[in-house]
Amino acid sequence: MESKKISNNKVFCVCGVKNTGKTQLISRLVSSFDSQGYSVGVIKHDAHEYTMDHEGTDTYRYTQAGATASIIFSNTQFSVNRKGWEKFEKMLEFCDDLDIVIVEGMKYSDFPKIEMVSEEGPLCDPETLICKVYGDRENCKAEMDKEGPCPHFHRDDIEAIEGCIKEYFNVK
Repeated sequence: MESKKISNNKVFCVCGVKNTGKTQLISRLVSSFDSQGYSVGVIKHDAHEYTMDHEGTDTYRYTQAGATASIIFSNTQFSVNRKGWEKFEKMLEFCDDLDIVIVEGMKYSDFPKIEMVSEEGPLCDPETLICKVYGDRENCKAEMDKEGPCPHFHRDDIEAIEGCIKEYFNVK
């Protein structure tokens, strides 16, 4: 299947505190984009040490979801199914031929972001947001009723979130 490039700037982050559904959202987006013929890479920042690609890990789930590349990094190593550590920009080079790269984490980066909203409040600079994603429908509805430039979605509305991403990157 021929891949469909989104743009040269095809990188975006999914940010949120622990247990807000980042991995589930990323896996569902990977599956959806993959089923449409997009090649997708995922880069996961891990603040702790990790073991790469075994059942029960996030990177294993991304691979199972259809990610063309699954990359995870910490302060001492990075893995594309190999050991070592490299600068984030170098990791992006491994995904240069992919249509879409989703980064889990990096809330302080300049990359566009999807924020998984929690009770702890906003994490990301509003200027970098593509959209906000809520785990419960009441908070999502309340935010959608407010005026504002940032779209809000429920985490199960994958089609709308995907549409927002495509609109952000100017893809039909």
